[in-house]
Amino acid sequence: MKNILFLLLFLFTQLSLSGQQNAYPIVTSDQETNLYGAVDADGNIVIPFEYDLLKQFCEGVSVAVKNKRYFFIDVNGKRASEKDYDFLTSLLDGKAVASDKRKVSLVTKDNEVIIEPGKYEFLHLFPHGLISATNIERKKGMIDENEKVIYPFEYNGLLSYLDLVFLRKDKLWAVADTKGNLISDFEFSRISHNAGEDHVSVVKEDQRYTMNHEGKILEDLLIVSAFSNGYAQCVKNDRYGFVNRDYELAIDYQFHKVFSFKNEKCIVKDDMGNFGIIDKTGRYILPLTHRWIIQSSDRFYSISKGDSIMIADANLEPIVDELFEFPPMIAFDDYRESSGLIKIWQDGKIGFIDTTGTRKVEPIYDNVEKKLGGYRLVSIDNKWGVIDPDFKQLIPIEFDKIYNKGFGGYFRVMKLVNGVEKFGLYRLDNLLLEVEYDEIDMRKFDEFRARKGDEWKSIEKKDDSPF
Repeated sequence: MKNILFLLLFLFTQLSLSGQQNAYPIVTSDQETNLYGAVDADGNIVIPFEYDLLKQFCEGVSVAVKNKRYFFIDVNGKRASEKDYDFLTSLLDGKAVASDKRKVSLVTKDNEVIIEPGKYEFLHLFPHGLISATNIERKKGMIDENEKVIYPFEYNGLLSYLDLVFLRKDKLWAVADTKGNLISDFEFSRISHNAGEDHVSVVKEDQRYTMNHEGKILEDLLIVSAFSNGYAQCVKNDRYGFVNRDYELAIDYQFHKVFSFKNEKCIVKDDMGNFGIIDKTGRYILPLTHRWIIQSSDRFYSISKGDSIMIADANLEPIVDELFEFPPMIAFDDYRESSGLIKIWQDGKIGFIDTTGTRKVEPIYDNVEKKLGGYRLVSIDNKWGVIDPDFKQLIPIEFDKIYNKGFGGYFRVMKLVNGVEKFGLYRLDNLLLEVEYDEIDMRKFDEFRARKGDEWKSIEKKDDSPF
């Protein structure tokens, strides 16, 4: 069993994707060995922790790295083939760029070769089946997987965003479509695009402009966000307003700062640092009198009331009459609203309410760490214990440290005895090893090893998960 340090951002992403994506194993790493493996949503190990790197699963496979060699594995940890490489990208539309012995090629997940190694110095995959290729003269062109040339090898820069291609000669960029047709001259000094945006930011003669997905410059309109609820943020003379999807000004330039529209509402801020909320007509729903307002999810807001916060629903109605302490952002358990639980702080202690405002756990803990399966490490006065998903005490709050974060139901506990670290082992509330060992090694896949003095003993790891 491994001592897991979860990659929280990645875990959040995995759990937020489609149902098919949710079936993919969750990639994480062992904080002791720094090796990667994967678990399912119930905490069972499905891919052993033996890889130097394991990328996010994409199109049914992951790129794994072991002994500096890259190869594909499936969701069961089986290699797609015996072929490995010096470098390998994740799949895009069934294809990946591979590099071996300084020669790049285009391959499938089964390692079928589409473009032979060494024909190009560099390959980069774009959507729409487009491939940026660099020839031996270090000039860039665009081809498809059949090596049909869409744009000739005469450029020193090539990008693709939305339905557009951007070509650079010397220091200037031109705009083109994906079929081989130029839309503009070489006149832009800078091109930038943020994921999720429906437009591109371009710079021409030191002036910034917004370009739509058809390659058209939107005159006198500078958009600085993606669309949300049909509106995107725009700015003029350091004042913010909103445009609709027809690129018409919907709310005039009047705010010091704005956020994205959600639930047909938007948080805005004035020059004095006060927050309010407007609707899509620009009418104030909450006046500019609040120290801060934060929308923590589509359904919940935290709104300042003096030095405390009120937790409100999407209609800005409080879900509970009580006020709570900082932090101002609502802290959903496990960082996900779907957990149904919200952390609260009162008198410096942590408790939980559910999303209807019902008190689930009184604020008694100094720290709470959520782990796989809903188990939580909790501390009071610098001593740690474990509670289960129903907040029942599993491991008493008496240890100086608890390792392995509940992964697989096993917890390695540590207590200082006369200044010396002594270790024990729990599986949920069952004490498997008394807290008297000098070391407990949990790195093996199928067993634990415990040392007392110079003597070691082995304990078989049960492969049935309590989760």
